[in-house]
Amino acid sequence: MLNVLIVEDDLTIAELLQETLEADGYHVTGIARTVSEALKLAKQTEPDIALSLTSAWRTEILEGMWGGIYGRKLAPGFCSRRAIAAT
Repeated sequence: MLNVLIVEDDLTIAELLQETLEADGYHVTGIARTVSEALKLAKQTEPDIALSLTSAWRTEILEGMWGGIYGRKLAPGFCSRRAIAAT
């Protein structure tokens, strides 16, 4: 079973995504509404993949907060996990 962390600022969309993933046999480790929450949850739950449908990732990457590919400087352990970002 693949463990998935959902990153979505719209709770309605996040819950719909969670229902869909769980119906298909995935385990949702949590829902984060911000990048900060995602980093916290990723450290706590160690998901196999992070799925983001929010623009928060794009905004913080563009502002340089992530320092490269999904946070090498900000969150060294997080970038070893897979992340899918769609907006």
